[in-house]
Order: sequence, then C-alpha cells, then structure tokens
Amino acid sequence: MQKRRLEDIVTKPRREGPAREYARVSDSKPKPPETVTLPSVDRRPPFEPTRLRERPERISRRRTGFSWIPVAAIISVVVIGTAFLLSFVFSGATVTVHPKTEQAFIDGTFIAAPEAGAGQLSYKLLSVEEVATQAVAASGEEEVEERATGRITIYNAFDENPQRLIKNTRFESADGKIFRIQDFVIVPGAKGVGEAMVPGSVEAVVFADEPGESYNIPAGRFTIPGFDGTDRYDHFYAESKEAMVGGVVGIQRVVTEEQKAATIASLSEGLRTTLAEKAFTDGQKPENFYLYKDAVFYRFDPLPTKPKGDDEVEISVRGTAYAVLFEKTEFAQFIASQAVAGYDNEPVIVQNPDAIAVSTGTIPGEATSTPPWEGGTVSVSISGTAHVVWTYDAEAFKADLVGRETTALEAIRRSYPGIEQVTVVHRPFWKSVFPDTPEDIEIIESLD
Repeated sequence: MQKRRLEDIVTKPRREGPAREYARVSDSKPKPPETVTLPSVDRRPPFEPTRLRERPERISRRRTGFSWIPVAAIISVVVIGTAFLLSFVFSGATVTVHPKTEQAFIDGTFIAAPEAGAGQLSYKLLSVEEVATQAVAASGEEEVEERATGRITIYNAFDENPQRLIKNTRFESADGKIFRIQDFVIVPGAKGVGEAMVPGSVEAVVFADEPGESYNIPAGRFTIPGFDGTDRYDHFYAESKEAMVGGVVGIQRVVTEEQKAATIASLSEGLRTTLAEKAFTDGQKPENFYLYKDAVFYRFDPLPTKPKGDDEVEISVRGTAYAVLFEKTEFAQFIASQAVAGYDNEPVIVQNPDAIAVSTGTIPGEATSTPPWEGGTVSVSISGTAHVVWTYDAEAFKADLVGRETTALEAIRRSYPGIEQVTVVHRPFWKSVFPDTPEDIEIIESLD
C-alpha cells in the first residue's frame, strides 16, 4: 500500500460555535473588524485529576520552614519545671486538730492544801503587803514596856518533808537576841537536791523575848536553838527583811484603847482595798496559775505605837493579802475528776476560767484551823459550767507525722487521747506524704 505523505492529509478546521454567515460583497468601504471577546477556555488537559487543596498550615510550614513543636515542648518543660520547683519551695502540710472537749457542771465545796496528793486540790500563795499609818492625838502618858516585833521567813533546806514548829519556838539573832513565834507553823519541804535544791519557806510574826529598845535590831539571819546538836541545825534557819521595832521601856505618850481600836479598824479597811488592787494589778501572779478575787485571805497586824512630837501618837497597821493560786492544769484536772464521767486523769485545761466562781474560807467547824500563811488547809467553793479541753503534745504529734503517708493520719491520731478529729491540707495538693521536717507541718487548733 502506498504511503501517504503529510501533505496528502487534509485537516478540517475545528468548528467552534455556530456556522458563520458570509457577508455579501459590497462596494462600500470595508468596516473595521469588530472586537469579539471569546469565553475563557479551560486549558487543562482532559481527564487530568484535580489535586486536593492543601491545608494552609502545611503550605505555610512548607513555605516558611517554621514549626510549633519545639516551642510547645519548651513551654511544657518550663511549666513542668516551675511546678516541680514550687512543689519544693512551697511544700508543706496544714493539720487542723479538733481537741476533745466537754461541758462540765460543778457546784461544791472542797478542801485544798499546799501539799495535796494525787486527785486532791492543791494551792499556792501569793502575798503582797502594805503598811498604813495615822497620827492620833495623845490622850496622856503612862509607863510602858513593849516588846520589839517583826516578821521572819523560815526556811527548810533539810529535806523534802514538811516541818512543824510549835508555838513559842525560839529564833536567835547573830548577837544572841531571842525572838519567838506567836503561833505554830508548818515549814514546807525543800524541792530538788544538791545545788538545785529550793528550800521550803513560810512567813511568821515574832516577838522579842524581853521588852526594851535593845531588841530593835536590824534585819538579819536567825538560827533555831532547839535544833542545836542535830543535823537540822544547819539546814533550818530564818531571815528578816526589815528591822525589829517597837521595843521600849519607860514613859510614853499613849492613846485610849478605844481610839487605838477604831484607828486600827479604819486603817485595816483601807488596806483591804489597796491590797486587793495590788494583788491583781502589779503582775506578780505566775502565768500558769489562776487567781480569783474571792480567793484571798487578809491579815492585819498592828505595829507598836510611836510618839510623834509632843502631842500625837503614830498608829500603824501592816496588812497582808494572801491570794490563793491554783495551777491551771491541776485545777482543770480536779474539776474534770469531779464533773466529767469516765475521766481518767488526762491533761486538760479550762477554756473559760472566768465563767467559774471560786471563793475560799476557813474549814467549816474548825474555828482554830491553821491559816493558809502558816501552811493550813482551806475550804474552796467552786461553781459554774467549765469548758474542759483536753491537751496534747503538739511537737510530738508533728514528729509522728514526719514522712508518713496521709493514710496513717487516723492511726496516729488514735494514739493521742486528747485529739478527737484531724484534717490535713497538703501543699502542693497532689502530695500524699507529710513533709520530712516538722517545721513544714503547721498545727491549727480548732474548738468548733
């Protein structure tokens, strides 16, 4: 078969729309060709698959070369590191403790002693004194013989046992002057041993063995002749803080007994008010003791009269207030033992001591009972509703919590009878173990 050459192939023009009409030949001038805007033609080859639209972020990443992954990683590391660091810097635990409490109603009269045994009410004395003086017109003169008098403090540095000294026990000054106590006293036993020993002591009024000015001696130390030749002689002694006064023999200006008695009564009444204010306001009360305004004994000792000028006599009275003090823990334990069922001598305090009425007096039916300043027992009336709160060793409780799991908290609480309930807040909150040092554990006590 004869091959056809390229020139032999006749191609027909592509038909792109409706057939055109051929214009007639005209003799007129040809018109300029009209401009025709053809529709746009999709030049893509037929059947070319359409490419999926790419995500803008992928396009952006491909175009810029930037990635958020490292940034996010850095931020995560910073956040985690900061949280880790803060967990060390601000770590700790706050434990809220709810102690055991009880409302205890008490109304009764009890006996208290300076050296009470277990389960008994004991007391200590706080003494303050003042001297009041008044000049009175003399009513005349008379021959007088007065014994010097004063006050001494008797010490027991022998042993822990109290020592009773009978009425008229002798005390001898350094220059051989003899003074005697007016009433018997009980000197409390010493506390401690060796260099740490604190002698027991009690105050007493003494009178010179004889009248006269020669017994008006300055303050000093006294021995007890009755103990001479025994081991007690060197360990029982007395000291006076002021000079002995009032000793006189001779003519002296005087007042009537009625004048003297009235003046002493007036001075004593004024001293009572002064002493009460002094006992409660001069800050002598120890911090761990209760002091009640109706638990005070007053003592008034007339001092020897003195002439003042030519026409007057000076009358003086020494007043002493003996405030009965109750140690806080012992007092609370006594109330709990009397008013709380099932109480087993655990350590407690009274949260509302001012709501309790306390008064003291002499023992009923014992008109000659020993006064408290001589170591005697006293009656104590107590009434009111005491808010009794159990106590515990907070430092020991902290030590028991150190490094323990939170799940052990309840078991630890049960080992402290004074704690009724506990709650804990950890810092940071996700921790479940208590800090390794007690300083990072805070104890908050709540009575709600």
